[in-house]
Amino acid sequence: MASLQTMFNQYYAQQLKPFGFQKLKGMPAFGRIVNGEILHIIKLVNRYPMIRGKKCFNVTVGAWSVYSFHYGSIDRHTFDNYSQVLACLVPEEKLELSQEDSLSWGLHYDEGNMQDKLILSFDMVREYALPFLDGIQTLQDYIQYCKRWRPIALKDADRFYFDSPNRQPRGFYGQLSANV
Repeated sequence: MASLQTMFNQYYAQQLKPFGFQKLKGMPAFGRIVNGEILHIIKLVNRYPMIRGKKCFNVTVGAWSVYSFHYGSIDRHTFDNYSQVLACLVPEEKLELSQEDSLSWGLHYDEGNMQDKLILSFDMVREYALPFLDGIQTLQDYIQYCKRWRPIALKDADRFYFDSPNRQPRGFYGQLSANV
């Protein structure tokens, strides 16, 4: 049977294509560039299972300005620390579907129900994460997003450090925007 990552890549590629996302080369993630300045990411993250004998994953989402990273510093772990776990975007009354399907801990699966869990996760992405990301279209939207979710991203912005519109996007972003 195929791995979770392989099934995620296949299923999410199909589902996210109409929304303008594409698979990011060398990363367990999908991304899209909005208005030439905002990068939206949807990423699979393996979690430690809370149920013995199961495996566990979650989906994270986030936004970055294309000015966020130094050239060559983007790798498969770049978006791990500052992404929002899908559970952060889902209303509390819908979080605890069951212990196995709890978005708070991650979706638990085994080989027999892996596809069902991917479908469940994408249903939540479509209902909550995509509208959340669609609300981050401009640099002003991005600043508001950072104030709430990632204030550290705005550190030293007045001195044109990291998320500065005066920095030129390089490498990875040029490749992605050329394909979008």
